Amino acid sequence: MSHERAQSEFLTDSTATLERDSGRLFAAGEWHWRRDWLVSGGLAGEWSEQLPSVGAARLGVNYSATANSTLRFAVAAGTRQPTLLEQRRQSVGRDPISEEIDLMTLGHPQLDVESSRLLELGYHWRSGDGWLEVDGRWYRQQLRDPIVPSRVSAEVDSELGNDEFIYYQNRGNIDQHGVELQLTARHRQAWLLHVTASYLDSRATEEPVTLVSEYIIEPYLDELEPYSTGLFGARWTAGATASYTFSSHWTVAGQLRWQSELPAWLADSYEGFSQLNLSAQRSWAAVGDSELRLTVEGRNLGDAKVNGLEYFPARCLVVKLELMLP
Repeated sequence: MSHERAQSEFLTDSTATLERDSGRLFAAGEWHWRRDWLVSGGLAGEWSEQLPSVGAARLGVNYSATANSTLRFAVAAGTRQPTLLEQRRQSVGRDPISEEIDLMTLGHPQLDVESSRLLELGYHWRSGDGWLEVDGRWYRQQLRDPIVPSRVSAEVDSELGNDEFIYYQNRGNIDQHGVELQLTARHRQAWLLHVTASYLDSRATEEPVTLVSEYIIEPYLDELEPYSTGLFGARWTAGATASYTFSSHWTVAGQLRWQSELPAWLADSYEGFSQLNLSAQRSWAAVGDSELRLTVEGRNLGDAKVNGLEYFPARCLVVKLELMLP
């Protein structure tokens, strides 16, 4: 059982403290069916005040094709309730002198649950000596009636004219499918190489915005940004990490990361980027089983920039001294 409380006049346009009781039950289990088969599953149920109860279920099957390889299959289905603030979010700026209001965020007064379905296929292989591992998975996920934001412009009260704000509503469907690959190589704890690559394609099925609010809002004028525009489309990412540990307790490492584009919220996606980090770490045994670590790291050494993104991290040098307690 849980009890939620939230109080924010800015976020809810109310001085009252919001409260909600909810409960959750879940169970999980595994069954070794024959020698090479492992079946796992889970069930969960959740209920909250003034909301319909929701549940989730997952079933997974692992088959050991050989001593070093495993095939995976999983299906899952679930639902999500709106959070307390999603239910009551209504950010409104008020001018105490002129008594004018400025709508910033509104939500449909009767947000409903959103549902999801997932299908996943995976494969894992490890060499006999354990120095090489390959893991991959393909998945498809479908979201139905997701709670999504839209930036809209509407006529709000005759004296205020047009106003632009973010509006949350259960609307449309989202379909995603992707592939993830990982390769890990290691040798006698001295060196490690980890390479990853992934592809994600997200598509949205849109529905018209339905404005419902206590404020006097004239017929919808313009939807400036349907959904989170920059979160949809096809994207590629790749990365590699390599490290080597010397007998002198020094470890040097390098990390390279590349992304075809950077997702944005309610805006077009930003251009892609690549980033290189290098680090060196020295460790010493301290009192008892504790350990002292000194790390020097150069981040974003190529000083990659993303046009239009003000807070993208620039090139920098980071020095850390840590005491790791047992």
